[in-house]
Amino acid sequence: MQGLSVNVLMADDHRMVREALAPFVRRIARNVVILEASTIEEACRVATENQPIDLAVLDLYMPGMDNLAGLSRVRQVCPKTPIVILSGSSDPEDMQRVLDAGATGYVPKTMIGSALTGALTLALSGERFVPPDLYFRAAEIGERRNAPVVEPSQEGEARHGLTPRQWAVLELVVAGLSNKEIARRLDIEEITVKVHVQGIFRKMQVVNRTQAAAHALASGWFVPRHAASMVATNS
Repeated sequence: MQGLSVNVLMADDHRMVREALAPFVRRIARNVVILEASTIEEACRVATENQPIDLAVLDLYMPGMDNLAGLSRVRQVCPKTPIVILSGSSDPEDMQRVLDAGATGYVPKTMIGSALTGALTLALSGERFVPPDLYFRAAEIGERRNAPVVEPSQEGEARHGLTPRQWAVLELVVAGLSNKEIARRLDIEEITVKVHVQGIFRKMQVVNRTQAAAHALASGWFVPRHAASMVATNS
């Protein structure tokens, strides 16, 4: 995938939805090729003809999904491809059902554009994504029923573990500021910023600014003014 195109299968029976999502999907990598389909049958054919598929985004209620049987069909064609389910439902039970069926992530259609880009970026890198609010609601349901729940997302845990100062630094990292710029903005020493950044990495269980920003965006914590340049070169 390095230096080559990233093939994204985007399957939804509504053309307007595909067109609306396309600009945000194209931001996940430098050279993204979007392969469209309107049914599961068409998605399987397109995927077969355009291997490898690096990421698949499937609508939960599209023709041929048949209570997630369609997810299994796409998985057979693309056994190693991260599959994200796009849904108009914000029901945590729908999310849990999708993840139990083997999806890599679950993204409600209400998710804002920059957060969608972050979520798909995580999925492309092989990480599981679920919206933190849906995870916690699913956890409450699981506790009442004494049922297993999907593992907590890293972003859901990390959000509550950051100090107020780390939170302020993370917001400026997402906005694309360098350590020097963050130091000026917060009126602190640059070395102090570096310490905070390392603390953020540790708590969020990431290794660089790109991953930290992607987690924050995927969780919908921030809506950066300059999403396209959200990661500075300094680390």
